[in-house]
Amino acid sequence: MATDHSEGVDGAISVAERLPATGVGDVLVCGPAMSGKTRIAVELLVAAIVETEGRPFYVTTAGSATDARARLDARTPECVSLPRPAVVACDGGPEPDEFTRSVDTPGDLTGIASVLMEMYDGSRRSQRLGSRVLVDNVTALLVATDLEPVYRFMHALMARVSEAGGQTVATLDTDGLAGGERPALTGLFDTVVEVRHPDGSDPEYRLRDSDDWHGYLLPEQET
Repeated sequence: MATDHSEGVDGAISVAERLPATGVGDVLVCGPAMSGKTRIAVELLVAAIVETEGRPFYVTTAGSATDARARLDARTPECVSLPRPAVVACDGGPEPDEFTRSVDTPGDLTGIASVLMEMYDGSRRSQRLGSRVLVDNVTALLVATDLEPVYRFMHALMARVSEAGGQTVATLDTDGLAGGERPALTGLFDTVVEVRHPDGSDPEYRLRDSDDWHGYLLPEQET
């Protein structure tokens, strides 16, 4: 049934509340730029960490490690103390501690995988409890290189994290994707969350093609 923006859209519901923190497999949050994908993805990351007490891992392909940590802090309940997040930034920025790594460009897929897995494998908490890894945003990888290496990178990363008892969340801009890019990448994931931001309306999401669109509120505009 088509969505009428004056009715038929559920009231604001957190995606994390509709998806259990564990047992949903790997999750892709996709939609146009500036539609709120990052907010949803970070909520899913935090929900899983709160549930399992594992360490959060955040790969930011188009921002700094400081920005990534700020997003996590903004979404973390005041009553919860998370383990120190492990962040990989693709901006060539500083590495002030053992939980921050940097590569010069999002096109360095080998470098991203190497430093991420070094931190993941070195975290006893992650090996014991499992962790959720966020890759935000896959689109920057596609801009820096081609679909085939990005597909191989995501497939290998997700397999490695799954083998270690963890899960992967990723975001993807759907604007400007080539014909085969969207189905190739969405096919990697067990759960796909589609996001849209209609003109003059609040952002909405759905969990699958047959699902109704659900509203959610953004405290600030995000990707």
